[in-house]
Amino acid sequence: MTVGQKFDYEVVSSFRPYSLVGVGIAAAISQAQNTPSGWGQGWGAYGERYGSSFGQLLTGQTIAFAIEAARHEDPRYIRSLRTGVKNRFFDAIKHTVIIHKDDGGTTLAVGAIVGDFGGGLISRTWRPSPDNTVGDGLQAGALRFGIDFGISVGKEFWPDVRRKLFHK
Repeated sequence: MTVGQKFDYEVVSSFRPYSLVGVGIAAAISQAQNTPSGWGQGWGAYGERYGSSFGQLLTGQTIAFAIEAARHEDPRYIRSLRTGVKNRFFDAIKHTVIIHKDDGGTTLAVGAIVGDFGGGLISRTWRPSPDNTVGDGLQAGALRFGIDFGISVGKEFWPDVRRKLFHK
């Protein structure tokens, strides 16, 4: 991938509909849990939560892009060549931590990992007390990292599910 393609893959994709819907779902969950409680309830509070969730995503994706470009990491998911659900599931999980490099080798997914935790930590700077601690930021980063696991599993198996459901 070129640097421009990586920018599109990581940063520009934050503005695509599937990302904006995901941010909306995260904000709705936070609204239902009244987290952070300092924002209260109502549409204005939902807007604060939406903006915060989007800011965390965009910050994390921007950090990931910068590191991936500098380290020549290829952030794209490459489906497993192995057979069997167990093998493919393991490969999907492994891909969240080990990714391909531009030259075809593999490396630790430093961009994605630092992006997830960096976005979680930086997003605490605009949140009200008491929900703005380092521990809260690390928890947010860990949640985003867990979501990445789920996304990898989805990318591995969705083409097969789609083919069976829609006969394509």
